[in-house]
Amino acid sequence: MIEKLECRQLLAGDGVTAFALPFALEFNKPSGGVVDSAGRGTGLTFVQPNATSTEYRKGLIYLKPGASLLRVKSRGDNFGNDNSLVNGLMTTFSAGNTWSSTATLKGPFSLKNGQGAGIMFGPDINNFVRLALVNRNGTVGLEFVDEQKIKTGFRRQLPATVTSIGTVSSIGSLELTISGNSVTGRLTAYYRVNGGSLQQLPSNVRLRTDKRKYFFSTRSHAGIAVFNSPTAGTTTAVYDKFTIATGLPSAGGTPVGPNTTPLTINTSARYFNDVRGGGSSETKTISITNPNSAAVTISSIALSGADSSQFFLSGANTSSHSIGSGATESFTVAMGAGSSTTLGVKSASVVITTSAGSATVPVRGLATSGQGGTNEPSLQRVFDLYQLSTQTGDPTPDSYDLPASATSSDEVNLQRMVKAGTGSVTIEPLAVFGVGASNSATVNFGWYASGNKDDKSQLLSLTGTGQTTQTVNPGLSGATSFDPGTASFSFYMLFPSMYPTVVQTPGGTAAYGEDTFNTYDPNTKRKIRAYRLRGSDGAVVPNAYIIAGEDLNAGYDTQDFVAIVRNVTPITSGAEVGFSNPEGPFANRLVFNRIQTPDAVNPNQVHDTATFSVLNTGSQTLSVSGYDLSSSWQVISGPEANAAFTVAPGASQSFTLKFNYAGPGGGALNQMTFGHIRFATNDPDEPQANVELAGFWQSQSENQTEPTLAQVIQMAGYTTAITNAGQNVNGGGRVQAVGDEVLSSYWTRADASSAVTVTQLGQWHTQGNTAALHWLDQGSTNNNTLFVADGADGQSFLPDKNGTNTLASGAFTPAGNFYLKVDNESSVDTQNVQEQAGGGWGHHVRFFPAKDRDGKVIPNTYILTMDYQGINYDYNDNTYIVTNIKPA
Repeated sequence: MIEKLECRQLLAGDGVTAFALPFALEFNKPSGGVVDSAGRGTGLTFVQPNATSTEYRKGLIYLKPGASLLRVKSRGDNFGNDNSLVNGLMTTFSAGNTWSSTATLKGPFSLKNGQGAGIMFGPDINNFVRLALVNRNGTVGLEFVDEQKIKTGFRRQLPATVTSIGTVSSIGSLELTISGNSVTGRLTAYYRVNGGSLQQLPSNVRLRTDKRKYFFSTRSHAGIAVFNSPTAGTTTAVYDKFTIATGLPSAGGTPVGPNTTPLTINTSARYFNDVRGGGSSETKTISITNPNSAAVTISSIALSGADSSQFFLSGANTSSHSIGSGATESFTVAMGAGSSTTLGVKSASVVITTSAGSATVPVRGLATSGQGGTNEPSLQRVFDLYQLSTQTGDPTPDSYDLPASATSSDEVNLQRMVKAGTGSVTIEPLAVFGVGASNSATVNFGWYASGNKDDKSQLLSLTGTGQTTQTVNPGLSGATSFDPGTASFSFYMLFPSMYPTVVQTPGGTAAYGEDTFNTYDPNTKRKIRAYRLRGSDGAVVPNAYIIAGEDLNAGYDTQDFVAIVRNVTPITSGAEVGFSNPEGPFANRLVFNRIQTPDAVNPNQVHDTATFSVLNTGSQTLSVSGYDLSSSWQVISGPEANAAFTVAPGASQSFTLKFNYAGPGGGALNQMTFGHIRFATNDPDEPQANVELAGFWQSQSENQTEPTLAQVIQMAGYTTAITNAGQNVNGGGRVQAVGDEVLSSYWTRADASSAVTVTQLGQWHTQGNTAALHWLDQGSTNNNTLFVADGADGQSFLPDKNGTNTLASGAFTPAGNFYLKVDNESSVDTQNVQEQAGGGWGHHVRFFPAKDRDGKVIPNTYILTMDYQGINYDYNDNTYIVTNIKPA
């Protein structure tokens, strides 16, 4: 089995690392590797490249932890000259000797002509074999095909036939197997319907010698394939298991081999916590698989150890019995601390005795007096549970709190850090003891470039109540690895569910790795503490640390979120340069525009100036020896060009820039121009600190000189795709998504403890006209006006509120689902003028997920764009950034 602790080194798109067999995925929890739409690892580690470099679309992949399913949607095919397959998820293994790759598809099945789903094996998109359930011109059955690229065209040895497997509508599970023999070069296909007997397809392929070394190698690829012809539409398939085992199937479908191979059991420790005298803890599953060619006897399954009475098994066959060849049986273990149990760590083992050897699975648990507040375990006891020798310096480790004054030789200054080596930084969550809420995150965890706390990159999140958010070994969703590059970075923890039950600050509380940003607590600014990671033997683990966060300014326990971070090294001294941009959308990017010939009747007000600050979040004075400014801008407030200046720790230096570009000449109507202001600093990892500058020049107001919507988005620094190849944003009002667009009339708050925020990015419509943004409860026609953009900014980025010098932005807190309107144009298409009869028109408001400069989706943040109906459908009339929303 692939477990969380074993998979923290897996990287999405890793086609090199070969896994030892047996390899098994049950899709019942995140398992590293290629991530799904929510950042959960699927366990499969490689995506088969296609010809258009669009092979990975994580938004079409969904892992459902606890339900044992992986749903994959795909577009395109990898057969013949159609090399457009999307989400061909695979893993890498050594295909020497004999092996069998198996996946189980879950019904019901509904395939249109040209659609199919199954498994594949092979080195690339032009060399593979594939076994799949397909629909070929109305005939539904199994298709076993091969493709082998030769100098001209393809060599295909298998006949293109569809084998009937009965009435497909009656199939609840379909097990597909491709087996290989590297010695003979033969590949064979098998299937099993609804758990019945294993059946072999009549056709098999014996690869010629020239191809065997490519298919059968130490880095072979096997995985799943969901595909369709260009006219068939998106195919959806659901898998609940994928395995690669040694040996070939026999008549009974079991691997061939000796019956003395130890049973496959993940023996990593299971961790629990439980309120004594209350209900039991969450359960952990232990699975046993027999890889042998014959049945193996399991003599006993039993708990052992001094604290064995504090744990119990469910669903285990504890008497002597046999487990068949290739079979798997599972049971669960949980903690059930009695009312008289002493508080603290309890330890036992699950011992599995078999005729093929024995296995021991450690189980460890924390007995607590209750949930929340003073009932929680101390941070030291969390360390003790995981058998870590790290010391917190807590003078009373049996009580929940960790005094802010506590000191330990294991504590380190990890406010800022850099990667210690190549590869990614990994996160291993250990515990969450926070305030639970059903509709608000207990913790959101991520990282930011040091000094730039507003440019957050979220990694993990946890929402729930009760035991879900008062637990060790928590089930957070998201990504457990990231690559920050070579620059320094810091961590943050947000605790939204603290509002409104604990604090009255909307959005809850925040803990930043850099103390200077933690301003709400007058007693201590250290809200994330860090410690050296020591194993059970007391040895320090290189480049690995434990971070622990605090969510409040009182009753410090500092175990509200605890995790191990690896592949980092601290930056303990020196200056740290950062930037603050009050207008956004990014801390180190400023957006400008100017009009060469303004409107004579309705004079233009444009965003040709912007102010930002240079920050120093380090421990030593930041020295700037000078700066380089692109020629299209000038400093109108701040140190003169090349003038040296210093910034004390925790202080800042303000600058105001003006965009003065005069245009490219030659009768050009408009022009995007990009530049920078680059500071020469004594920051060790950022000797050249850069602020990006983006300016848009128009020869005149309106008159086909406006930026396109794609240019508006590019200027702001987002990488969201407004259209894909062959698409046009002008659909004449038809309800049809383009690019990354999400079709949703109604929206709801993603985090009920926080407000929805809206900032107007720009407006390009009739000069002099105002633009009002309204929000409305679903089912209501009563406008709630959030703000009105100034008509003088009718052709400008970042317009002001009408009649003010304040950025057009605002926040609101809807009770339930809501929709948005700009003037009279609604996000509910049916409320707008219908260009044609019959429905499916009136699409004047579009929503796109916001993607940052690295192409990553910014959680719960959308770009709202609109067009006043009947003009030109350019959708740049008003553009907004909306946060904390999700489709209703």
